[in-house]
Amino acid sequence: DAGIFLALSPNPNDGSRLFLQRSNIADGVAQVSVDFSDAMGKRVAASVIPVSEGTVNTVLELDKAMPAGLYFVTITSGNEIRTERLVIQ
Repeated sequence: DAGIFLALSPNPNDGSRLFLQRSNIADGVAQVSVDFSDAMGKRVAASVIPVSEGTVNTVLELDKAMPAGLYFVTITSGNEIRTERLVIQ
């Protein structure tokens, strides 16, 4: 949907922290779930983030727990699912 904004930065990432912004979240959605999957599809991390006034703007501490590589970050808010690629160097 063109009205949905999602940003992950920095990308590529050094694996320490990830800034996540998501806006235009549907009314009534109280939280979003964020799942990190490796290139093989295995879930390697997950987080639940509260929504404030239809927006999420947060920092996820990755603590260099994931080795360098390609990851897929799936953000689920209500019935909407978005997946973005994330490179950790």
